[in-house]
Amino acid sequence: DWVGIPESYEGTVVAHENFRSEVQDGKVKSHQADLAVIRLEKAVADINPDGNMPEVEVKPDESLVMVGLGPSADKGIDSGVRRFGRNLVTEVITTRDIKEFRFTAGEVHVLAGDSGGPCFRETAEGRWLVGISGGFTKAKGGRESWFTSTYYYRDWIERQKRDPSVN
Repeated sequence: DWVGIPESYEGTVVAHENFRSEVQDGKVKSHQADLAVIRLEKAVADINPDGNMPEVEVKPDESLVMVGLGPSADKGIDSGVRRFGRNLVTEVITTRDIKEFRFTAGEVHVLAGDSGGPCFRETAEGRWLVGISGGFTKAKGGRESWFTSTYYYRDWIERQKRDPSVN
């Protein structure tokens, strides 16, 4: 049987004006303001994203939901698998240049292809986009997934959403 191709959308990627990334030997050595929005040429049919921005930064030991799309295992061949799960924040890093949080060892981790994926805080009051996947690195005792915190960039994100050229 033929499988229908999902509708595709085109748009323009708008990186944060303070985005910086230093790559050495094919690996990210440093990064800053690692997030962007996509301005679609037309709105996605029948989708109304909630788009709530966080009012407080995440905290260590907070349980968050991360979402990924790609292989279901490290170096897996089954691309296109949608995954999600809860994980506990193990570290929050806030410096002049870095605004991120991390997950280490345990539950769900970022895999190849997940960069740019969302991380949510879910409560009885709703769902908030608290992070954007930046990737993973090897850490003591396993792997460490890191996310750019949207808390510090929420005003910029809101301005992008209000831009009349954004669908």
